[in-house]
Amino acid sequence: MAHTIRGIVNHFRKRHIELDVRVIPDTYGIIPLNAPREGTTSVMMSKFVQRAAKTERDRLYASIFIHQNANKHLARVCIAHEIYHLLLELDALQSDRKAWPVIPFTRAIEDSCNHFAWELCRLHDEFNKDDSKRKTHILFPINTFQQPFNMNDSTDWIIRWPDGFALDPTKPFWK
Repeated sequence: MAHTIRGIVNHFRKRHIELDVRVIPDTYGIIPLNAPREGTTSVMMSKFVQRAAKTERDRLYASIFIHQNANKHLARVCIAHEIYHLLLELDALQSDRKAWPVIPFTRAIEDSCNHFAWELCRLHDEFNKDDSKRKTHILFPINTFQQPFNMNDSTDWIIRWPDGFALDPTKPFWK
């Protein structure tokens, strides 16, 4: 995800905004795991600071909190999901830039973020399948992306992750 984050930072710079992204294991229990957001594995909090002088850029500080027991595969999908939220917010930014836009929390938005994350991770996985890179890259479980990610099989907000994506206290992403 480092290359993707760097690409997003550069995309924000083109709009004259300095983006600071932090990925943080949620060891303090910030993520609400009960209704109506039961099953949530990541949240993003952002703070917009308007430039003080014409020679400066606006700044956006984005903190992505990932469930402390998310394994590396789940964490990567969560980061991609939250990156798409940032892109949606950037797209909704008004020209006067006095405040950072708030995108409403809807099932359609979350599905779009999930779809983006899934496709981005699929492309990362394809790229990382190169034999010369196997020792330095984290690969997703074999056949993970054989089938599209189904988000329409349930009326609740709980995502059914495929095998290999889990909350696993024995193998958290941050250790």
